Amino acid sequence: MNFNTYINSELFHKPHYLVVGDPVSHSKSPLMHNLALKHYGIEAEYAALHLAMADLTSFISLMNRDEFRGCNITIPYKNAFNDIVDQTDPLVEATGSMNTVVKEEGLLVGYTTDIAGFSIPLNKYRDLLKNEGAIIFGSGGVSKAVIHALLQLGMTGICVVSRNPESLDFKNERIIAADYNTWQHAGENAILLVNCTPLGMKGMDDKSPIVDQDKYLLMGKICYDLVYNPLNTPFLEQAVDSGGIGIGGLDMLIHQGSESFRLWTGKTFPIDLIKKELLNELS
Repeated sequence: MNFNTYINSELFHKPHYLVVGDPVSHSKSPLMHNLALKHYGIEAEYAALHLAMADLTSFISLMNRDEFRGCNITIPYKNAFNDIVDQTDPLVEATGSMNTVVKEEGLLVGYTTDIAGFSIPLNKYRDLLKNEGAIIFGSGGVSKAVIHALLQLGMTGICVVSRNPESLDFKNERIIAADYNTWQHAGENAILLVNCTPLGMKGMDDKSPIVDQDKYLLMGKICYDLVYNPLNTPFLEQAVDSGGIGIGGLDMLIHQGSESFRLWTGKTFPIDLIKKELLNELS
């Protein structure tokens, strides 16, 4: 729904949570959070709000209403809310990326749940990843959370692949930048490759960050695609064809949502129930 529909809806006068973005109609967050709210018998609803930049100021003025319980933030507003909230969690300050607003004792507090969401699917590989190298394709907002997560996992030699690597300045000797023509040497020494680009998602579902002539570099590697729709992306197909291990973006989607839900309600998602519904929806 758009902003005018929102302020004139029944939802506006009930306890509710939102995901805010432009575009936002593709979001699976309402499905996940409404299932969780119903599962725990919590009397609130979760909806997607398509927010135009022209309506941002008006929306901000409504965030202190009692009926508004919190929100998730997606493109293009992940940085816009940094100056809007009263406080930010240290992880937001470390990554510069926020995706969740929580009401705490009358204050709006900003969090990022992307780090937890990204890390949980890698937990079983922790011993393999420590002191090893990684390749990250893409240098947008989510890549900052991914870098932070990989540093927490003890990874070294992290190479961020960007169309404009000269614009990146990480101020950390464990992180370097490369373009799409020069990452391959670092790729030979990396155990983990992560796609943080939109390549592979609906509308670009014939594309991968890796050209076929380089897919031999995926042999024996963990290949993690943050794209979750479609479930099987060209990058994941390249990984399996080359003898690599593929991890899709669905688990990250679920776990970052679960962490937001915990911050709002003190409860975590019924993971199996939500994953089953998402698989049905995306299949």
